[in-house]
Amino acid sequence: MPDRKYIIKTKCRKDESGNIKSESWVTTSKLLELEGHSHYIVFYPTDGEDAGKKHYVPLANIHVVKEM
Repeated sequence: MPDRKYIIKTKCRKDESGNIKSESWVTTSKLLELEGHSHYIVFYPTDGEDAGKKHYVPLANIHVVKEM
């Protein structure tokens, strides 16, 4: 079975400069975990400058998790 890839996008927010900002990452199904008891998605991005770094994102901040 091929490894599925997902894109994770956060909700839009304003940064310190007043610009609207949203973050997104690409990860695989093997590196994505849902921690329901703590209300977080835990994952390791596979692309970009954050590749290989563990991320914890609260479910309340997630806008989209979509299979690529």
